[in-house]
Amino acid sequence: MKSTFLIGCLLLASWFGPACSSSKPFTATKASRATSANPSLLYGTDWKLVSLQGEAIDTAGLRKRPGLRFDKAEHRVSGNGGCNSIGGSFTVTGDKLHFSPMISTKMACPAMDVENKFLQALAQVTRFDVSEGRLELLNEQGSLAILGSN
Repeated sequence: MKSTFLIGCLLLASWFGPACSSSKPFTATKASRATSANPSLLYGTDWKLVSLQGEAIDTAGLRKRPGLRFDKAEHRVSGNGGCNSIGGSFTVTGDKLHFSPMISTKMACPAMDVENKFLQALAQVTRFDVSEGRLELLNEQGSLAILGSN
């Protein structure tokens, strides 16, 4: 009986120990926030790119502000990369989000670096979070892009 009790205590200590021994209070991660599990928040909004890989977007030299719009009925995403129109399909389950390879028009523009980085980021997306009027596209390493609803 004592050994069963001791094993139970050790299991509880191993489970809660790291959270209790930290000087920081235990908080839920972004991936577990209730807002990220609500795919309906993706729809009906023209999402405009605010930052990409942690850097604010400089719109100087862009023909149009990069952004996305999600079509729930067709499971399609459309938008702009800054120069070219872009589009593709997507799948969403809970907070998991995956884009098909994106297609785009092929106009040449002087500033293609933002568009190229945006398309590369979209190819790496595995999940999302929507909160306070912003859409954050993430992969397992962290934030790839932040888009705003304004």
